[in-house]
Parts: sequence; structure tokens; C-alpha cells
Amino acid sequence: MKKHKIILVFLLCMVLVSGCYNEPTEQTEIGKDKESITETDRNTDRKTNTKIDGNKVEELDRELVFKFPEEDIQSLFVYTYNFEGNTTTSNWVYEKEDMTDFVNYLKNLSGKKVSNINPDDLSGFFYGVELSGSYPYTLLFAGEYAINYEGEYFLIDKEESVKMCNSIIRNTQVHDTVYNIVNNRYLSLIDGKWNTKYMNKSIKTDDTLEKVQMIGDNKELHSDTELLKILIENTSSKEIEFGSRLELEALIDDSWYNIDNMINDNINLGWTDELYILEAGNSLDTVFHFTYFQPLPTGRYRLIKDISFNGNMGYTAFEFEVK
Repeated sequence: MKKHKIILVFLLCMVLVSGCYNEPTEQTEIGKDKESITETDRNTDRKTNTKIDGNKVEELDRELVFKFPEEDIQSLFVYTYNFEGNTTTSNWVYEKEDMTDFVNYLKNLSGKKVSNINPDDLSGFFYGVELSGSYPYTLLFAGEYAINYEGEYFLIDKEESVKMCNSIIRNTQVHDTVYNIVNNRYLSLIDGKWNTKYMNKSIKTDDTLEKVQMIGDNKELHSDTELLKILIENTSSKEIEFGSRLELEALIDDSWYNIDNMINDNINLGWTDELYILEAGNSLDTVFHFTYFQPLPTGRYRLIKDISFNGNMGYTAFEFEVK
């Protein structure tokens, strides 16, 4: 009898031990499955957060678009570009209370950095922003993208950018051409080739002045040439007048295009207001700095100088090749 009790107790203990052993094993497997499901959910959420939903860019993909200047902003210009109507509006904003909200918007503007964008595919509104300062702090809104002064494209919230740009427009002036497209280099110079969709054809025709010549010291330049020495000669019998400005144009598909605003991202280019009077038979030396436009694609170019001669306006030009 005792022997049977001992065997029964032993079997009961084995059942209990087996139950105690199997139950934790089952819990461990279930816990592992739950952890796996939780991690899968996290991964799914993370992937969802990085997707682009229309014009909305989720937080995990966003970067600041605009490297904002540390200096105080005194004023700003806002341009609207209408390529179909061939017009530009310019708006100068200089009152602090008028620009506060817009400046704060620019400081916090973020978007998803993208690459391999074809500028021909851009559509919608085009606004340009230029902030006053010692550096050309410029930003171009092109449809659902923002292009900063370093040539980076960002996918942004289009509705918000349209709203903010429209809210800052003041003192509008309308111009009968599309001009001064900020950061235009990154629309029109793609992979070393000119794209004329956002470029202006030259308005210079055949009004060259035979008695005034502009001569460069070299007709064949390299893409890294920094400056060109120029001699302006007045071989006429009367004095001529001109300013300091020189315009740069490129010959593309047998047409001349103005590329004055194709400056690179670290130059604040401007011209002084001097008026030069050159007497008959005299000449003047000057230089043109290509640093502002480097690198230039190979091709044919010309420099233009507007001249006032005998009460009429004309121009003289110097053509050269970039090898």
C-alpha cells in the first residue's frame, strides 16, 4: 500500500512539474509573438510616416529649406513670375510689422529634399523671395517645390507656401517681361546644358554702334577663366556716355539669351551708378569678372555695353568662345 502511494505521489509530482515547465514555455512563445508584432507595427508606422501624401510631407523626412541669415533683415522683395503672360510683379516690403509673419515662416520652412527633378515638369505658381543683407539670401517657390540659393530642391506644402507668399505682397509693380528669376541658374543650367524654358531672349537687335568698339584681350576662354580685360574705344567724332554695367549673353540654338541672373550661389552681384563720358578718339580699360558665373558651359557668348551716342541709345558687343 505504501509502495502504491509513493508511486502515485511520484506521478502526481511529474504531472505538476511537467505543467510548470510547459506553461512558461507557452507564455514565452506568446510573448515573443507579441514583441514581434509590436516591432512590425513600429516598422509599419515608421514607413508610413516617411511617405508623401499629396503635398503633405511627414515630419520624419523634413529638413530646413532655408539657411536663414544671422543678420537683421531690413527689407525683402517678393516677385511673381507669369511665364504664359510674360510678366513679372515686384513687391518691396520694408515695414517690420508687415514682414514678421513671413520671415518667421521662412525661418521654420521645412520639406523633403529631392533630386533628379526635371525643371520642364514644374508647374503652378512661381514666386521669388530676396532678403536684404550682405549675402544673396534668395528662395524660389516653383509649384510644389522650393529651390534655395545652393540649388537644393525641397518638396514642400504648396498650399501653405501660396498662402504665405500672397500674404506678403505689397506695393506691386508690373513689368512686361519675365525677369530677375531668383536662383534661375538651378532652373536653366542642368548638367552643364542650357534649358531655355525659363530664360529670356536678348532684346538687343542690330543697333550696334560702328564707331564704338569693345575689344577683349582673349577670344577663347576656359570655363574656369576668372576675368576678361576689356578696352572700350570711341573712334567717332563725338563723345559717348555709358554706365558700369556689362551684360552677358549666351548663343543657344542660333538665338541670343540674356544670362545676367545666372550667378552662382555665393555672389551678391551689383553695378555701381557711375556715368562715364568718353571723348572722341579716347579709350577706357575695364574688366569683367566671370567668377560670378562659373562654371560656364562650352559655347559662344558675348558681352554687351549700352552706349548713349549723339542723344540716341545703342550698344557695342564683344563675342568670344568658352572652350
